[in-house]
Amino acid sequence: MSYVAKAVDDPLTEAKLKCVRSLVRLVEPFLKKYQTDLPMLPFLTSDLSALIENIMKRFIKKDLLKSPVSVADLMNMDVDDGDNHITAKKVEVGFLADKLVEELKRKKKISELQLMEFRMQAKAMYSSTISKLQNKCPLVHATVRNMTCLNSVKLATEPDKCSSKFKKLLWILVTTGFIQEEKCEPLASLFSDFLSEVVSVNAFTFKNTF
Repeated sequence: MSYVAKAVDDPLTEAKLKCVRSLVRLVEPFLKKYQTDLPMLPFLTSDLSALIENIMKRFIKKDLLKSPVSVADLMNMDVDDGDNHITAKKVEVGFLADKLVEELKRKKKISELQLMEFRMQAKAMYSSTISKLQNKCPLVHATVRNMTCLNSVKLATEPDKCSSKFKKLLWILVTTGFIQEEKCEPLASLFSDFLSEVVSVNAFTFKNTF
């Protein structure tokens, strides 16, 4: 039997498509936001981390995602480990898919086994998506993670962390040969002055840049 024929005969095909669409709705705003020529790299870590965490919330145990969740926590989470998963019955498949599934159950068009398999398939889709992001996304690079120091919101709300990340970024630039080591001290000093003389005075503006 062809894939098309199987899909036509499967009472859960529409629910599966709605589940996929639900995942797309999570990812789509991120993709649209970054289709721009604006300098978005300082915001990439925060936005991509939020995206990964939101997908994880659909199938990972809540206690593993308690705030604050670091980038390292997200990138090192073993999403293939069943011990980290919530029960299949609690896997989130999206509002529209859930509504349709409840209707199919009420009309007795699907069995509990079929429903369980559907949620297990949804979980496998989420796990595969996260695994791909963990292995391929820019967050694996220290340069990207430390560029958060130029995130306008972080500058206003977490100046000490930004200062620390800026120094780490300078060290990366030195080790990769982009700047000379003797320039790090004056650059770090300029950044410190920027935080105290510009950011602190205009904190509201920085917090609401994006």
